[in-house]
Amino acid sequence: MISQPFAMDLIPLLSGERRTGTYYGVYFSIAGLGVLIGNTATGLFVDLARATALPAFPGSFRS
Repeated sequence: MISQPFAMDLIPLLSGERRTGTYYGVYFSIAGLGVLIGNTATGLFVDLARATALPAFPGSFRS
């Protein structure tokens, strides 16, 4: 969310008004890959916390 406004302004400058759509596509593909990796890691950590009976987040999983 922090990089989005800067990237939206910077991509047209870097593309030089040629193949701007390609630059946007590459940017959003890399961003999507980052989201995929981040969500997968978060899910693994939550599952690991549940398996070891340690809370994944403070105050969670109280019985």
